[in-house]
Amino acid sequence: MEEKGWLLSEEVVQTEKPNKRVYSLTEAGKQELQSWLSTPETGYCESNDCPKCLFDACIPC
Repeated sequence: MEEKGWLLSEEVVQTEKPNKRVYSLTEAGKQELQSWLSTPETGYCESNDCPKCLFDACIPC
């Protein structure tokens, strides 16, 4: 997703723990996510475990 320009990442150096990578959505990534969320389901995802169900409550239309 980073190669597609949807995410930016930054390595955070930590002394007491292993380093970590922090990701953030770009504007293009937000648009792609919104497009994906607005695409109707094809019937394979009917439970609350579906990523679209989880994101739906978090992303304003």
